Amino acid sequence: MYKSVKLYQDEIEALLELPEEQCAHVLRAVLCDCMGMEVPELEGIEKMAFKFVNGQVKRAEELSRKRSKAAKARFAKNSGDCDNNNEE
Repeated sequence: MYKSVKLYQDEIEALLELPEEQCAHVLRAVLCDCMGMEVPELEGIEKMAFKFVNGQVKRAEELSRKRSKAAKARFAKNSGDCDNNNEE
């Protein structure tokens, strides 16, 4: 389950190119997948749009996870340095 969903301009533009009902189907499928729920059955252009948009959402989530992990590691390292300096 994701804490947030990031859509970049390319994904938003792709979704907005779809008719309103198809856009809603694709967006619902993306949100279901992000929540770990069963993804509704999609066909045709909806299925293609889902693969594109959801792939980008997953890449953004992975990048966010890596950046968060790196930031936590830097914070822990810097916190350790401060603690060591206080002990001297």
